[in-house]
Amino acid sequence: MSSTSSDFASSKLEDLNITHDELNSIGEALKKEEFRKLLCDYVEEIQNPENRKLYEEELTELERQRGVDITFVTPKACFVVKTSSNGTAKTFINICSNENIARPTSTRQGTGLNWQVPYVLAPARLDYDKKQEKCNVYDVVFHPDSIELGKKSKDFKQLLLDTALNGIEQSFKVTLDKVNLKYPNIPFKGSVHPTVLRRKADPSKKPAKEPEDDRREDDLVQKSYNNKTENNRNGGVASQGNSQQNENSHQNGNSQKNRNSHQNGNSLQNDSISSDKQQNNSICNEHPNDSVLNGHCTNTKGLNGHTSFIGVTN
Repeated sequence: MSSTSSDFASSKLEDLNITHDELNSIGEALKKEEFRKLLCDYVEEIQNPENRKLYEEELTELERQRGVDITFVTPKACFVVKTSSNGTAKTFINICSNENIARPTSTRQGTGLNWQVPYVLAPARLDYDKKQEKCNVYDVVFHPDSIELGKKSKDFKQLLLDTALNGIEQSFKVTLDKVNLKYPNIPFKGSVHPTVLRRKADPSKKPAKEPEDDRREDDLVQKSYNNKTENNRNGGVASQGNSQQNENSHQNGNSQKNRNSHQNGNSLQNDSISSDKQQNNSICNEHPNDSVLNGHCTNTKGLNGHTSFIGVTN
Protein backbone atom coordinates (compact mmCIF):
# COMPACT_ATOMS: atom_id res chain seq x y z
CA MET A 1 0.00 0.00 0.00
CA SER A 2 1.33 3.47 -0.88
CA SER A 3 1.99 6.05 1.83
CA THR A 4 -0.99 8.08 0.60
CA SER A 5 -3.32 5.11 0.83
CA SER A 6 -1.93 4.20 4.24
CA ASP A 7 -2.42 7.74 5.57
CA PHE A 8 -5.98 7.82 4.25
CA ALA A 9 -6.79 4.45 5.83
CA SER A 10 -5.32 5.60 9.13
CA SER A 11 -7.35 8.81 9.10
CA LYS A 12 -10.57 6.86 8.48
CA LEU A 13 -9.76 4.45 11.31
CA GLU A 14 -9.27 7.38 13.67
CA ASP A 15 -12.85 8.45 12.95
CA LEU A 16 -14.23 5.08 14.04
CA ASN A 17 -15.71 4.85 17.51
CA ILE A 18 -14.13 1.48 18.26
CA THR A 19 -12.00 0.15 21.11
CA HIS A 20 -8.62 -1.53 20.69
CA ASP A 21 -10.08 -4.86 21.87
CA GLU A 22 -12.90 -4.64 19.33
CA LEU A 23 -10.41 -3.92 16.57
CA ASN A 24 -8.33 -6.93 17.59
CA SER A 25 -11.46 -9.10 17.59
CA ILE A 26 -12.24 -8.03 14.04
CA GLY A 27 -8.67 -8.81 13.01
CA GLU A 28 -8.87 -12.28 14.53
CA ALA A 29 -12.24 -12.93 12.88
CA LEU A 30 -10.85 -12.00 9.46
CA LYS A 31 -8.22 -14.70 9.85
CA LYS A 32 -10.97 -17.33 9.88
CA GLU A 33 -12.05 -18.64 6.49
CA GLU A 34 -15.64 -19.18 7.63
CA PHE A 35 -15.99 -15.54 8.71
CA ARG A 36 -14.48 -14.28 5.46
CA LYS A 37 -16.93 -16.44 3.50
CA LEU A 38 -19.87 -15.07 5.49
CA LEU A 39 -18.61 -11.53 4.93
CA CYS A 40 -18.33 -12.10 1.17
CA ASP A 41 -21.83 -13.59 1.12
CA TYR A 42 -23.14 -10.52 2.92
CA VAL A 43 -21.48 -8.15 0.46
CA GLU A 44 -22.93 -10.07 -2.49
CA GLU A 45 -26.35 -10.04 -0.84
CA ILE A 46 -26.49 -6.29 -0.30
CA GLN A 47 -25.21 -5.66 -3.84
CA ASN A 48 -27.87 -7.85 -5.40
CA PRO A 49 -30.39 -5.60 -7.23
CA GLU A 50 -33.34 -7.66 -5.99
CA ASN A 51 -32.21 -7.36 -2.38
CA ARG A 52 -31.51 -3.65 -2.78
CA LYS A 53 -34.99 -3.11 -4.18
CA LEU A 54 -36.49 -5.00 -1.23
CA TYR A 55 -34.38 -2.98 1.20
CA GLU A 56 -35.50 0.30 -0.37
CA GLU A 57 -39.15 -0.75 -0.21
CA GLU A 58 -38.86 -1.72 3.46
CA LEU A 59 -36.98 1.45 4.33
CA THR A 60 -39.57 3.54 2.50
CA GLU A 61 -42.36 1.93 4.53
CA LEU A 62 -40.49 2.37 7.81
CA GLU A 63 -39.89 6.05 7.11
CA ARG A 64 -43.53 6.53 6.12
CA GLN A 65 -44.55 5.20 9.53
CA ARG A 66 -42.31 7.87 11.05
CA GLY A 67 -44.07 10.58 9.05
CA VAL A 68 -41.45 10.94 6.32
CA ASP A 69 -41.72 10.26 2.59
CA ILE A 70 -38.43 9.23 0.97
CA THR A 71 -37.32 8.88 -2.63
CA PHE A 72 -34.17 7.04 -3.72
CA VAL A 73 -32.18 8.97 -6.32
CA THR A 74 -29.50 6.95 -8.12
CA PRO A 75 -27.43 9.27 -10.31
CA LYS A 76 -27.01 8.30 -13.96
CA ALA A 77 -23.62 9.29 -15.35
CA CYS A 78 -23.47 12.06 -17.97
CA PHE A 79 -20.10 13.84 -17.88
CA VAL A 80 -17.39 14.93 -15.45
CA VAL A 81 -15.85 18.32 -14.66
CA LYS A 82 -12.38 18.49 -13.11
CA THR A 83 -11.29 21.51 -11.08
CA SER A 84 -9.79 22.35 -7.68
CA SER A 85 -11.31 23.52 -4.41
CA ASN A 86 -9.87 25.99 -1.92
CA GLY A 87 -6.83 26.48 -4.12
CA THR A 88 -5.24 23.05 -3.81
CA ALA A 89 -7.66 20.12 -3.42
CA LYS A 90 -8.24 18.24 -6.66
CA THR A 91 -11.99 18.05 -7.24
CA PHE A 92 -14.25 16.15 -9.63
CA ILE A 93 -17.89 17.03 -10.25
CA ASN A 94 -20.18 14.36 -11.68
CA ILE A 95 -22.95 15.92 -13.76
CA CYS A 96 -25.73 13.32 -13.60
CA SER A 97 -29.42 12.78 -14.27
CA ASN A 98 -32.36 11.09 -12.59
CA GLU A 99 -36.07 10.96 -13.42
CA ASN A 100 -37.02 11.82 -9.81
CA ILE A 101 -35.67 15.35 -10.17
CA ALA A 102 -38.25 17.88 -11.40
CA ARG A 103 -38.19 18.78 -15.10
CA PRO A 104 -36.87 22.15 -16.28
CA THR A 105 -39.59 24.68 -17.07
CA SER A 106 -39.61 28.03 -18.84
CA THR A 107 -41.84 31.08 -19.08
CA ARG A 108 -41.78 33.86 -21.66
CA GLN A 109 -40.30 37.09 -20.34
CA GLY A 110 -39.91 39.91 -22.81
CA THR A 111 -38.03 38.57 -25.82
CA GLY A 112 -36.41 35.78 -23.84
CA LEU A 113 -37.23 32.78 -21.69
CA ASN A 114 -37.04 32.48 -17.92
CA TRP A 115 -35.77 28.96 -17.12
CA GLN A 116 -36.19 27.04 -13.88
CA VAL A 117 -33.79 24.09 -13.64
CA PRO A 118 -34.18 21.93 -10.49
CA TYR A 119 -31.18 19.96 -9.25
CA VAL A 120 -29.87 17.99 -6.28
CA LEU A 121 -26.36 18.13 -4.81
CA ALA A 122 -24.70 15.29 -2.92
CA PRO A 123 -21.97 16.08 -0.36
CA ALA A 124 -18.31 15.51 -1.15
CA ARG A 125 -16.78 12.07 -0.76
CA LEU A 126 -13.14 11.08 -0.89
CA ASP A 127 -11.75 9.15 -3.85
CA TYR A 128 -8.42 8.65 -5.65
CA ASP A 129 -7.14 9.95 -8.96
CA LYS A 130 -4.96 8.04 -11.43
CA LYS A 131 -1.88 8.77 -9.30
CA GLN A 132 -3.61 7.32 -6.24
CA GLU A 133 -3.78 10.76 -4.67
CA LYS A 134 -6.83 11.81 -2.69
CA CYS A 135 -9.48 13.95 -4.37
CA ASN A 136 -12.98 15.24 -3.65
CA VAL A 137 -15.98 14.09 -5.66
CA TYR A 138 -19.39 15.81 -5.82
CA ASP A 139 -22.55 14.64 -7.59
CA VAL A 140 -24.94 17.17 -9.13
CA VAL A 141 -28.15 15.59 -10.40
CA PHE A 142 -30.54 17.17 -12.93
CA HIS A 143 -33.58 15.81 -14.74
CA PRO A 144 -32.65 14.04 -18.03
CA ASP A 145 -34.47 16.78 -19.96
CA SER A 146 -32.05 19.35 -18.54
CA ILE A 147 -29.10 17.27 -19.75
CA GLU A 148 -30.65 16.94 -23.21
CA LEU A 149 -31.16 20.70 -23.44
CA GLY A 150 -27.51 21.13 -22.48
CA LYS A 151 -26.46 18.84 -25.34
CA LYS A 152 -28.42 20.95 -27.82
CA SER A 153 -27.43 24.39 -26.53
CA LYS A 154 -23.98 25.56 -25.40
CA ASP A 155 -25.62 28.37 -23.45
CA PHE A 156 -27.86 25.96 -21.58
CA LYS A 157 -24.92 23.65 -20.84
CA GLN A 158 -23.09 26.65 -19.41
CA LEU A 159 -26.11 27.32 -17.23
CA LEU A 160 -25.93 23.76 -15.88
CA LEU A 161 -22.21 24.11 -15.18
CA ASP A 162 -22.58 27.47 -13.42
CA THR A 163 -25.51 26.16 -11.41
CA ALA A 164 -23.49 23.12 -10.31
CA LEU A 165 -20.41 25.15 -9.38
CA ASN A 166 -22.33 27.88 -7.55
CA GLY A 167 -24.52 25.35 -5.78
CA ILE A 168 -21.51 23.43 -4.46
CA GLU A 169 -19.79 26.60 -3.30
CA GLN A 170 -22.82 27.95 -1.46
CA SER A 171 -23.99 24.67 0.04
CA PHE A 172 -20.65 23.28 1.17
CA LYS A 173 -18.69 26.50 1.84
CA VAL A 174 -15.83 25.81 -0.57
CA THR A 175 -14.21 27.91 -3.29
CA LEU A 176 -13.93 26.27 -6.71
CA ASP A 177 -11.62 27.25 -9.55
CA LYS A 178 -14.13 28.22 -12.26
CA VAL A 179 -11.51 29.23 -14.82
CA ASN A 180 -9.28 26.17 -15.21
CA LEU A 181 -12.00 23.61 -15.83
CA LYS A 182 -11.17 20.32 -17.53
CA TYR A 183 -13.43 17.62 -18.90
CA PRO A 184 -11.96 14.12 -18.42
CA ASN A 185 -12.98 11.50 -20.94
CA ILE A 186 -14.94 9.54 -18.34
CA PRO A 187 -18.72 9.50 -17.73
CA PHE A 188 -18.47 9.25 -13.93
CA LYS A 189 -15.78 9.56 -11.25
CA GLY A 190 -15.81 6.98 -8.45
CA SER A 191 -18.61 4.61 -7.53
CA VAL A 192 -22.32 5.42 -7.68
CA HIS A 193 -23.86 6.45 -4.36
CA PRO A 194 -27.68 6.68 -4.23
CA THR A 195 -29.11 9.69 -2.43
CA VAL A 196 -32.31 9.67 -0.39
CA LEU A 197 -34.64 12.65 -0.64
CA ARG A 198 -36.67 12.92 2.55
CA ARG A 199 -39.82 15.01 2.90
CA LYS A 200 -42.45 15.35 5.58
CA ALA A 201 -45.25 12.94 4.78
CA ASP A 202 -48.75 14.16 3.96
CA PRO A 203 -50.74 13.64 7.20
CA SER A 204 -53.85 12.78 5.18
CA LYS A 205 -52.11 9.73 3.72
CA LYS A 206 -51.97 7.30 6.60
CA PRO A 207 -50.16 3.96 6.10
CA ALA A 208 -52.23 0.81 6.14
CA LYS A 209 -52.39 -1.01 9.47
CA GLU A 210 -50.10 -4.04 9.54
CA PRO A 211 -50.59 -7.41 11.26
CA GLU A 212 -49.18 -7.68 14.78
CA ASP A 213 -46.44 -10.15 13.82
CA ASP A 214 -45.26 -7.93 10.97
CA ARG A 215 -45.17 -4.91 13.25
CA ARG A 216 -43.02 -6.76 15.78
CA GLU A 217 -40.45 -7.58 13.10
CA ASP A 218 -40.61 -4.05 11.73
CA ASP A 219 -40.04 -2.62 15.22
CA LEU A 220 -36.75 -4.49 15.39
CA VAL A 221 -35.69 -3.22 12.00
CA GLN A 222 -36.92 0.26 12.90
CA LYS A 223 -34.82 0.29 16.08
CA SER A 224 -31.74 -0.81 14.20
CA TYR A 225 -32.29 1.80 11.51
CA ASN A 226 -32.97 4.54 14.06
CA ASN A 227 -29.70 3.78 15.81
CA LYS A 228 -27.85 3.98 12.51
CA THR A 229 -29.44 7.26 11.46
CA GLU A 230 -28.89 8.84 14.87
CA ASN A 231 -25.17 8.14 14.55
CA ASN A 232 -25.07 9.53 11.03
CA ARG A 233 -27.22 12.66 11.23
CA ASN A 234 -24.15 14.86 11.44
CA GLY A 235 -22.77 13.71 8.09
CA GLY A 236 -22.17 15.74 4.93
CA VAL A 237 -24.63 18.20 3.55
CA ALA A 238 -26.34 18.08 0.20
CA SER A 239 -28.74 20.42 -1.48
CA GLN A 240 -31.72 20.44 -3.70
CA GLY A 241 -32.24 23.48 -5.83
CA ASN A 242 -33.83 25.14 -8.78
CA SER A 243 -31.92 27.19 -11.32
CA GLN A 244 -33.44 29.89 -13.45
CA GLN A 245 -32.28 31.98 -16.33
CA ASN A 246 -34.04 34.92 -17.90
CA GLU A 247 -33.72 37.90 -20.14
CA ASN A 248 -33.00 40.86 -17.85
CA SER A 249 -31.60 39.15 -14.83
CA HIS A 250 -30.66 40.25 -11.37
CA GLN A 251 -29.56 37.51 -9.00
CA ASN A 252 -32.09 36.86 -6.26
CA GLY A 253 -31.84 33.13 -5.74
CA ASN A 254 -32.53 31.52 -9.10
CA SER A 255 -30.05 30.77 -11.84
CA GLN A 256 -31.21 32.82 -14.80
CA LYS A 257 -30.17 33.12 -18.41
CA ASN A 258 -31.62 34.70 -21.52
CA ARG A 259 -31.03 35.16 -25.14
CA ASN A 260 -30.33 38.90 -24.80
CA SER A 261 -28.56 38.89 -21.43
CA HIS A 262 -25.55 40.92 -20.44
CA GLN A 263 -22.29 39.49 -19.20
CA ASN A 264 -21.50 40.57 -15.65
CA GLY A 265 -18.58 39.09 -13.77
CA ASN A 266 -18.62 35.77 -15.63
CA SER A 267 -16.45 34.55 -18.49
CA LEU A 268 -19.57 33.58 -20.40
CA GLN A 269 -21.02 34.99 -23.56
CA ASN A 270 -24.57 36.31 -23.10
CA ASP A 271 -24.88 34.70 -19.70
CA SER A 272 -24.62 35.66 -16.08
CA ILE A 273 -25.34 33.11 -13.45
CA SER A 274 -25.39 32.78 -9.71
CA SER A 275 -27.29 30.84 -7.12
CA ASP A 276 -29.61 31.07 -4.15
CA LYS A 277 -31.65 28.80 -1.98
CA GLN A 278 -35.13 29.06 -0.52
CA GLN A 279 -36.40 27.04 2.35
CA ASN A 280 -38.93 24.30 1.83
CA ASN A 281 -40.25 21.29 3.66
CA SER A 282 -37.78 18.79 2.27
CA ILE A 283 -34.79 16.96 3.62
CA CYS A 284 -32.33 14.83 1.68
CA ASN A 285 -30.05 12.12 2.94
CA GLU A 286 -27.14 10.71 1.06
CA HIS A 287 -27.74 7.00 1.29
CA PRO A 288 -27.27 5.77 3.88
CA ASN A 289 -25.94 8.35 6.29
CA ASP A 290 -25.60 11.95 5.17
CA SER A 291 -27.95 14.80 5.99
CA VAL A 292 -28.94 17.02 3.10
CA LEU A 293 -30.19 20.52 2.52
CA ASN A 294 -32.79 21.74 0.10
CA GLY A 295 -32.84 25.05 -1.67
CA HIS A 296 -34.00 27.08 -4.62
CA CYS A 297 -31.25 28.40 -6.87
CA THR A 298 -31.80 31.26 -9.28
CA ASN A 299 -29.47 32.82 -11.76
CA THR A 300 -29.68 36.43 -12.84
CA LYS A 301 -27.46 39.33 -13.74
CA GLY A 302 -25.54 40.55 -10.72
CA LEU A 303 -24.04 38.76 -7.74
CA ASN A 304 -26.20 39.36 -4.70
CA GLY A 305 -27.73 35.95 -4.11
CA HIS A 306 -27.92 34.27 -0.74
CA THR A 307 -28.34 30.78 0.65
CA SER A 308 -30.94 29.60 3.13
CA PHE A 309 -30.68 26.18 4.73
CA ILE A 310 -33.63 24.19 5.91
CA GLY A 311 -33.85 22.38 9.19
CA VAL A 312 -36.69 19.91 9.04
CA THR A 313 -36.29 17.21 11.64
CA ASN A 314 -38.25 14.16 12.60
